[in-house]
Amino acid sequence: MGGGLNRFDGQYFTHFSEKEGLSNDAVLSLLQDKKGNLWIGTRFGLSKMSTATLASINAKPIIELTPSTVLFKNYSYEDGFLGIGCWRNSLFEAKNGDIYIGANDRLTIYHPSGESLQAAKPNMSLMGISLYNENIPWPALLQKQDSSFVLGNGVKVGDFRFSGLSNWNRLPQNLSLKHNNNNLSFTFVASTQQQPEKVKYQYTLEGFDATWSSLNTKNEASYGNLPSGDYTFRAKALSSMGTWSDELVYSFSIRPPWWKTGWMYTLYAAPDHQHFVLVPPTRTATASPTTALGTPKNRARTKGQ
Repeated sequence: MGGGLNRFDGQYFTHFSEKEGLSNDAVLSLLQDKKGNLWIGTRFGLSKMSTATLASINAKPIIELTPSTVLFKNYSYEDGFLGIGCWRNSLFEAKNGDIYIGANDRLTIYHPSGESLQAAKPNMSLMGISLYNENIPWPALLQKQDSSFVLGNGVKVGDFRFSGLSNWNRLPQNLSLKHNNNNLSFTFVASTQQQPEKVKYQYTLEGFDATWSSLNTKNEASYGNLPSGDYTFRAKALSSMGTWSDELVYSFSIRPPWWKTGWMYTLYAAPDHQHFVLVPPTRTATASPTTALGTPKNRARTKGQ
């Protein structure tokens, strides 16, 4: 039960609910403190809309919500708010700025001085790049890029290229993969001293995704059946204090098959092309054997792939 929170500026009504990030739609208490922050006590939690957020809302009659929009900071047990919910008209600000909250069977006091004015932003790191949901020993492959190997699920990986390894996590730089090795997963994590369990993430793949993902606690992103092209994976984190990290950026490419390369299209368009037909390769029952991981294999015929 509950209709959320409504704001009227003399001309427009703006409605806020759990969909916009409010802790609960049953609003029982309201308080605007001396700094202009709006505190909202609900049946199942405590929310705060900052002065900066209120100012941005006042500047625009219509709020445009995106996956990155954060309107409320919600307080829970991990933040020291021990009550399940708030009583009616149970918010009070003392002269020193402390906020008193009547919550169920106890009184909770919030001390603004204990919350840093400028929280440190999380530090994002890329922890792993998997192919077909299997971990790849990239350091072992740096000097063996002329080899091929078979994953546990039977997928053959070969003709991979990268220029080096990152300093900390030893991941491939300038990675280039064949057209049929196009299923990748990225694992990332944000380092922060402030409630790491409450960090939320967003990610997008430029060249494939149209928008950023929604905010969630999942720190892995998977992409399958990527068409050939150049891609940039981006991820960022939002701390429990509402501070965004810098973006994590990783670029890679999926190469087209040889029959879709530029020189082949030039050949298709040549006048003499009418005298012959090129047929893309197909699988046969007598496929060439595949070497084990790390065993060199001559692939001169497929060097252009």
